[in-house]
Amino acid sequence: MSKRWPKIWGWNEELIRNDICSLNVLHVEKGGQCSLHTHKHNHNLFYVVSGKLRITTEHGNVDVESGQNFLILPGTQHQFTGLEESKVVEFVFVQFDPSDIDRSTQGRMIKKPGPEMPEGSPLEEYGEADVGDE
Repeated sequence: MSKRWPKIWGWNEELIRNDICSLNVLHVEKGGQCSLHTHKHNHNLFYVVSGKLRITTEHGNVDVESGQNFLILPGTQHQFTGLEESKVVEFVFVQFDPSDIDRSTQGRMIKKPGPEMPEGSPLEEYGEADVGDE
């Protein structure tokens, strides 16, 4: 049986969780953004089922659309933003540790982002609601 809980950026449905992996379905609202964070040991593989997600790392931005995937390696600072309402499968693997997160920012909902956020535009231009954690 899956578990489901709200997040500031949408909601998470956990399908599988054990000592070596976690499988989640993320429902990310347009403008929803998770915290900027890293994992010490976990790999994150994101597969976009529908919608469009921008994944930001220390190496830049990548827009991931329906049918595409993106892998985050341990130690890589990252954050996702819903460019459209999106359904994303997240596969976390290696040693799962729920405390394996070091946040640099808090998750937030970007107000009125417009039809699409221009590539490379600072998110602050759109205004933000600082409403707690991821």
